[in-house]
Order: sequence, then structure tokens, then C-alpha cells
Amino acid sequence: MGHSKHKKHHHRHRSKDKSDADDDRKQHRSRRSPSSDRSSSTSDEEEYREKPISTKGKTMEQIEEERQIMKNERRRRREVRKGYETPHEKRQRRLAKKLEKERRQKAALGWDSEHLGMTNANNPFGDERLLETFVWGKKLQKKGLSDVPPEHLKVMTAQRVEENKVELEKLKKQRLERER
Repeated sequence: MGHSKHKKHHHRHRSKDKSDADDDRKQHRSRRSPSSDRSSSTSDEEEYREKPISTKGKTMEQIEEERQIMKNERRRRREVRKGYETPHEKRQRRLAKKLEKERRQKAALGWDSEHLGMTNANNPFGDERLLETFVWGKKLQKKGLSDVPPEHLKVMTAQRVEENKVELEKLKKQRLERER
């Protein structure tokens, strides 16, 4: 009864085992999304930070070629990262990009940091259309601008806001001069 029903495992050479284990790890790693391995990978900020290019003894063509290579490498890394992201991560990335774009647009229109966080649902005025552009219909009719397209009205409003900013800056400078 000294015989076992189980098969004996034959041990292979140690270096062969290591290479097989390395291959298994590589395959496993390639299936894994980068978000699950965030702690060991470089941060996005480090990844996109411009690495200094040594210009010592190089021609402009060589420097430009290095820059182009680095740019292509960043683009390739970004594409690889996008390829591995889950649909949820993709939605989050796009939403963050959209929110950043809205914030920049509001800042360009003169919204200060105090009002940038307001939404239609969360604002002290109780206005559910706070973020929409206000159109004073009767005023436009009185001025004869009721048939002007909304895009043109936005441009006119932006110009008026910019003019007001410039005028306020002038007034502030005048006040400072008077105080001196």
C-alpha cells in the first residue's frame, strides 16, 4: 500500500521556473487595470511633467527631435492608460474635464472664486436657472434686438462685461492716485 494515487510532481530546473513565473506575472499584470496598481505607478502629474532636455553641444534639430520624441512618448502613454481604464473611470475623467472647462469659462466671464461653486440646485438665491444666461426679453424688444440670435447676444454681453472690468480698473487706479 505504499503507492499513492496522486501523481508525483517533477521539479524542473530552477532558472526555468523563474522565467515561467516572470511570464505569468507579466501576463497577469497586462490584464490588470492601471487604477488597481496606482500606488506603485507614477502619478499623472509626474508622468506629464516635462523632463529637462540637455542642450549642451546639441543642434536645434537634435533638441527639437528630442522634444518630439518626448511628446510622442507622452501621447503613447496617455493612449495606453486610456485603453486600460474602465468605463466608470472614463466617465469620471470626461466629467472632470467638462467641469474644469466650465470653471475656466466662468472665470473668463468674471465669476470670482466665491461664486464658482454654485449650481442651479445649490445657491443662496433659490434660483433654479442661476447658471443659464439671463435674457431680459422686454428690454431687448425696446432696444430692437429681440430678433438677434442668442450667440450674438452672448458675444455682446461678454464685450460689455470686459468693458466694465476695464472701466473699474481705471477707476481703482484713479482712486489710488487721489489717495497718494
